[in-house]
Amino acid sequence: MGILDYWKNPNIVAPIYSAQLKKVDLSVRDTLDEAIRTNRSVIITYQNFKGEGSERTLHQIRYSDDFDKDEYIAGFCELRKENRTFKIARIAKVEII
Repeated sequence: MGILDYWKNPNIVAPIYSAQLKKVDLSVRDTLDEAIRTNRSVIITYQNFKGEGSERTLHQIRYSDDFDKDEYIAGFCELRKENRTFKIARIAKVEII
């Protein structure tokens, strides 16, 4: 999927980082920090590695080092009813609940 696909179709959630820089959106990071610090749940808008978007409600979130050097969070996902791990750079939006 190219960058023009995101522009042509507003229903596709575009990545929040550039392919070259892979920088995490600081507002996402700050919100995750606050949620972890205060032990709050979050709702995230997430795009998987295939570019498919979803909204997830996560509980008991924490930073994870389960994978390579990229940054991840882990927590209990209401949708899947199990603990899941999410790459922070693929989180487009986060809301503390």
